[in-house]
Formats: sequence, structure tokens, C-alpha cells
Amino acid sequence: DVGSLQVTEAVLLRRWQTGTTGYPVIDAGMRRLWATGWMHQTERMLCALFLVDYCGVHWTRGAAWFHDTLVDADVAINSMMWQNAGKSGLDQWDAFAGSMAPDGSSRAHDPLGGSIARW
Repeated sequence: DVGSLQVTEAVLLRRWQTGTTGYPVIDAGMRRLWATGWMHQTERMLCALFLVDYCGVHWTRGAAWFHDTLVDADVAINSMMWQNAGKSGLDQWDAFAGSMAPDGSSRAHDPLGGSIARW
């Protein structure tokens, strides 16, 4: 329900959902998700961290979108993953660690740029 969000949060959430954030690795993952209903685990983590840490959108918004969009959605796993991204889970992730930063992680996770170019 985007209607209950502040305007800036709603815009950020929509850009994230449509793969129009301006961060190539995030946009490729989100476009793949929309087109296929699937994304690689690393893409899931990167996109989750981006939404929570860079956009400041509450993790439950992302969890709901993934649950409605992923063909392999699993309530327990999806909730756990998003809680970790939202810093309220048992295995909290650091978005600003080198390998998970959306502006530098594409070199590590898509070194030839094939995924970004395709999506």
C-alpha cells in the first residue's frame, strides 16, 4: 500500500520496484525480478540492502514486494532475509561493506557486465 508512505518514500519505492534507481546492479536485479519472477540470491541481498539503507524505506515494504513478485517466495525465508536487511534479524547485513555496496559490487558480482547489459 504505497498510499500510506511519504511522497519521497513512495517515489523511491516505485523506482526500486521498476528498476529505475540509477544504480545499474540494482536496476538489473529488479528488472529481472519483474520480467522473470526470479533473481539470484546476491541480487536479492543487494536490492534489499539498497532499499533499506540507501532509500530509507522500511524493510516490510520490500518484503511485501518480494513476496508478491518472486515465483519462489517463501514467507519464512523472505521474512528472515528482509529482517536481516532491516537490521532487526539475527544475521544483520552491512550495506556499506565493500562487497555489498551497490556502487561497487557489480565488479565483484557481475564482472563482465552481462547481467547489467541484459536487464
